[in-house]
Amino acid sequence: MKFWVINRQQLMFAAACFIFGFVFGLTAAIIHSGRLIDEILIELDTLTSELSERNSRIERLEESLADRRRRVVQDIKLELNIKDPHLSLKIADTIRGLLHDLIGKELDSLDPRLIRSIIHNRIVYISGQPYVLKLQYLVLAETITAEISVTSESVVEE
Repeated sequence: MKFWVINRQQLMFAAACFIFGFVFGLTAAIIHSGRLIDEILIELDTLTSELSERNSRIERLEESLADRRRRVVQDIKLELNIKDPHLSLKIADTIRGLLHDLIGKELDSLDPRLIRSIIHNRIVYISGQPYVLKLQYLVLAETITAEISVTSESVVEE
């Protein structure tokens, strides 16, 4: 068995090497950590900037969406039970003339009973011939859809 004999000078050299290595490693770790911290801070600032930009964009879009929530009537679609396209066109034009004021109105402000009273049991004259309009159904949306039954009768008293 062999023993290593260490004298004081070798012990001091080993301690100095250890302390030098420890200080050198600690310095390298601090420098490396500093670079990582700088990169992370730059990324954090970038992400914070993007977040604030996107939050302001979301707020503007929500305001725009709130403005769009006030839906308005854009078109009127009529479904008539008439086979003759010429007569159907004339009656549809007459009905559109009755309902033309609804275009551009907010849907929330429309009264379906009032619209029904405008159309239902209305008598229109096309080429001197009376036609009675009967509203079958009415859908209030951005495009008002109405199915109307048209009958050619003499004037009905109510």
